[in-house]
Amino acid sequence: MVKIYVKNADGQKVYVEVTDEQAKEYRDECRREWRNMANEKNHTVSLDEIVDAGHDMADEKSDIESIFEEKERKANTKALIKKLKEAMSELTPIQRRTIYKLFVKNMSQSEIAREEGVNRTSVKNRIDGIYSRLKKLLEKK
Repeated sequence: MVKIYVKNADGQKVYVEVTDEQAKEYRDECRREWRNMANEKNHTVSLDEIVDAGHDMADEKSDIESIFEEKERKANTKALIKKLKEAMSELTPIQRRTIYKLFVKNMSQSEIAREEGVNRTSVKNRIDGIYSRLKKLLEKK
């Protein structure tokens, strides 16, 4: 007779006395189960593990060409913004302030003129001059 342990319904280890033949059969069954679990663990990869490793799964709905075009468009936009910032730094403080009021504060030409105490035509001419200067600066770079 041999004592082996098994888990009961509550998950606790319980020692049971069995014959040598039953113990051998039990050990063999445990080994087969452990081997199957090891094989399954070593040869099975979950999709979550693949994604966590940094690999994307193919999406049949996605168009690779449009993805590359979008990336290229974003890169071009980023480069244009950088050029525009450099060009803006070459404007005078009055010109930068006018651009700020026009685009950030969303003020109309009339509102800018009223705030600065000049007529709207002066503000329009200033804005036209700013656009012209920015265009030259951007073409130069």
